[in-house]
Amino acid sequence: MNAAAVPLLLTGIALLAVLVALRGVGYAVQASPVAGQLVTIYRLVAALLVLRLIGSMVAGFAAGLVTVAIMLIAAWLPLAGLRLVEELTRRHAPRLVKLWALGGALGFSVIGLTFGIVWSAAALVSLALFQAITVAIMLVLITQRRSGLPRSERATADTFLVALAATIPLALTDFEALAPGLTLRGGVLAVLLLVLATSRLIDSAGAPRRLFADIALCLGGGGLAALGAKGDIAATGFGIALTALALLVERFARRRISDGGLVHAFAMTDASDPEALLASHPLLASGQIIDGDALADYPASAIAALSRYHVVNDATQDEEARDAARDLLDAHAATHLVRLASQPPRFLAVSAGSFAAARTSDELIVLARLIERAA
Repeated sequence: MNAAAVPLLLTGIALLAVLVALRGVGYAVQASPVAGQLVTIYRLVAALLVLRLIGSMVAGFAAGLVTVAIMLIAAWLPLAGLRLVEELTRRHAPRLVKLWALGGALGFSVIGLTFGIVWSAAALVSLALFQAITVAIMLVLITQRRSGLPRSERATADTFLVALAATIPLALTDFEALAPGLTLRGGVLAVLLLVLATSRLIDSAGAPRRLFADIALCLGGGGLAALGAKGDIAATGFGIALTALALLVERFARRRISDGGLVHAFAMTDASDPEALLASHPLLASGQIIDGDALADYPASAIAALSRYHVVNDATQDEEARDAARDLLDAHAATHLVRLASQPPRFLAVSAGSFAAARTSDELIVLARLIERAA
C-alpha cells in the first residue's frame, strides 16, 4: 500500500466514527448541556478531519487556506473540551484557566490568520504544547472535583479522565517536529479513543473498566489485522480503527432501538401490572429495589421525608430527605429514587447516566403514579 494513502484512509475511518457519534448523541441536545457540548466537539473534530482530507488533495494557495482553517479549529478545540469538563463536573473552571484557554484560542487564531500559510515549526510546537497543557489542566480539574459527584457521574468523569490522559501522547505524535519519521501517527487514534470514551457519557454504563474493554477489543482487532498482514504497522492501525468504528455503530444502533422513551414503553405495557411496568424499559429493568433492611440504618423521619415524593434526586431541596437521598443514590450508583410504595417504604434506584434531564424525572413520576394506582 502507498504510504501516503495510509493516513488518508485512517482519517476517513475516524471521520465516519465521529459522524456516527454525532448522529447518536444528537437526540439529547435539547435535554442535556453535556450532550450539547459533545455535539460541539464532534462538529469541530469532524470539520478538522474533513479539512485534513481536503488538504491532501490541494496545493499552493488553496493548501495554505486549508492550513489556516485547520489551525483555527485546533486552537479552539481545547476551549470546547474545557467547557465539557465544566458540564461533567457541574462547576465552572477557575477564571485564570478560562482566560488561558480563551487567550490561547484567540492568540493562535491571530497567528493562523496572519502567518498560517507559512507556519513555522516553532508555531506548530507551541500549538501542540498549548493543547497538551490545557488537557493536563482538564485532568487536574476532573481529579479534584470527582469526589463531589454522585457515584454514577463519578464513573463517567473517570472514563473521560482516562481517555484524556491517553490522548496526550497519541495526539503529540501528529506533530512532525515532536515525533519525526513515524510510520503510523496517533492523532487519528486519539480521536477514535475520545469518541469511544465520550460515547459512554450518554448511558449509565460509563466506567473506566468498560473503556478498557473497548480498548482491548480494538487492540485485538489491530492484532488480528497485523497477523494477516505479516506484522505491517499500517494494517495494525486499520484493524484498530475499523474495530472502533464497528463498536460505535453497534452501540448507537442498539441504543436507538431501546431509546423509545419511558412514556412510550408504558403505553405498550399493561399498566395494571407493576412488575411489567418495571420491566418495560432497560433503564427500569436495570434499577435496584431498595426496601426493608436496606433502609433500616436511616432515621425514620428521613425515610418518611423521602416517601413524600414520587421521585427524588441529589438536588432535592428538602433538607430532611437530602442526606438520606444522597447516601442511597451514591451507594447504588443511581441518579433517581422512584417511590414504589410509601407503606412500607420501597424505592427503585435508577441511573439515567450523565444525560439525565428534567424530562427523565417527569417520566419517572408518571411511572410512580402508575405503580401507585396499580397497587
